[in-house]
Amino acid sequence: MLRVSPVPGNPTPPAAPWLALQDNGLARSRQRASDTRRQHDASLPRIWHCLACDWQITSEQERVAIAGDSVYRRVNPAGIAFEFSCFGAAPGCRTVGCETGEHTWFAGYHWRVALCGHCLTHLGWRFRSTDDRFFGLIVQRLRFAAPDALH
Repeated sequence: MLRVSPVPGNPTPPAAPWLALQDNGLARSRQRASDTRRQHDASLPRIWHCLACDWQITSEQERVAIAGDSVYRRVNPAGIAFEFSCFGAAPGCRTVGCETGEHTWFAGYHWRVALCGHCLTHLGWRFRSTDDRFFGLIVQRLRFAAPDALH
């Protein structure tokens, strides 16, 4: 079993994903999330930042749908519930730990812990299969910066 010690300054240790209900029909191919979910004009930048330090993590343009949805709610083996959104890339993240398929939330995917590349707050996980990868980032640990709020 992967053992990860808590990140300094982060009261919640990185938590392993866990498959609450096996989804044998998981489509490995991704599709861009529907434009109806987007909140702003597609020509404007829509950036997600780390809530703890304001580091730029990813953009709304990177949001992807996995098995038909881009937002998931899952519970890990410790009973901690997470709501996370799926992104094809998160350049502001750093992945740590060994990749594992243990307790995965997505059949056929292995995962690693994803931290903020600046303050090392646990932001979610990077999931990878033989032909696909994406980040599952915890919604409550991100801040959406609307174009008029960018510094």
